[in-house]
Amino acid sequence: MIESLVPFNLQQWIQENGDSFRPSGGSKTVFKDSQLMIFVSAGPNTRGDFHVTDSPEFFYQLEGGIVIEYIEDGKRLKSRVQEGEVALMPGMVPHSPQRPAGTLGLVIERIRRPDDIDGFHWYCNNCDAKLYEVAKWDGKVLRDSQELTKGFESNEELRTCKSCGKVQPIAAGPRI
Repeated sequence: MIESLVPFNLQQWIQENGDSFRPSGGSKTVFKDSQLMIFVSAGPNTRGDFHVTDSPEFFYQLEGGIVIEYIEDGKRLKSRVQEGEVALMPGMVPHSPQRPAGTLGLVIERIRRPDDIDGFHWYCNNCDAKLYEVAKWDGKVLRDSQELTKGFESNEELRTCKSCGKVQPIAAGPRI
């Protein structure tokens, strides 16, 4: 039998695998095949980056509420996703899920192909100008995000806005 066709109770899976992502935040893959990656992600997180890819991403909030910051027409906007609600982030929209402690969500993304756009942007918290962007793909989106964030945060020149002069602080927790 095809393994992904064997049904299971997601809540029970979360209880059994909770050590992988609770209490300190993180994520664990539920399914991954040639086209989709489905994972559970917990808060809190400390994301200062905005993810950009050319495919949509589906968010289903299992526990608690999150804020997904996104950039539209050069401005930072917020979408609040409460427990039990779903949201679909269109492709090519820079977005940054902000997950407070105690939250849990299911995320569905398309597996990146070698020619797909997949990158990270950082924006000024003061004026929303783009501070820095990088596109990289080696098959490990989460690892890339962490490595790229460390590089950005350790470089004050990258964190200094050329539009307003403000130095971007290092992310200390979710922006809710």
